[in-house]
Amino acid sequence: MLADHMQAGNDLNGHDDIPPDFRRVVKEDEEREQDKREKISGRKRQRRGSDGPAVSITQVYYHQYANSIPLSRKTYFPTTSLVDFNMPREDKVVAYSIYQWSQVRTDEQKEYYMSAQELTLAHCFDLDMHASNQEKIFRFYKKHRIPEGVAWRYVYDTGLYIRRRQEGNDMQ
Repeated sequence: MLADHMQAGNDLNGHDDIPPDFRRVVKEDEEREQDKREKISGRKRQRRGSDGPAVSITQVYYHQYANSIPLSRKTYFPTTSLVDFNMPREDKVVAYSIYQWSQVRTDEQKEYYMSAQELTLAHCFDLDMHASNQEKIFRFYKKHRIPEGVAWRYVYDTGLYIRRRQEGNDMQ
């Protein structure tokens, strides 16, 4: 639409030169996004009381504790590999995800672990980075809509998984 306007030889020097149809489409998109944000922020968790009617629960946090994850701007890179399982880094992430899948029963949780694995690989993270930057990686998963419990387990179980694998390798 905007490209057609330009190809027709029309100028685009400022806000007033934007075609009305294009403005309408952009405005509709903005309104849809705003409605979506309002709908999400307006949701409240509903619980049934003992007598049956819905009870609205609102949690209020003291500002200091509103985000229980301390802010950490630093990224740590270990000088030696914490994980040495004789396989490529990507395969270590997949093996770790399989371990996590084996710890849950529902397909829904398994899908979240699959999403965490895909995010990990897409952003070139590995298990060393998980173990060395737990707070930062945890926030990363939460930002990408991985549920807090799954994100916590996927990040903080890394050390336990590494120890168990190394113990298994030492016994062989």
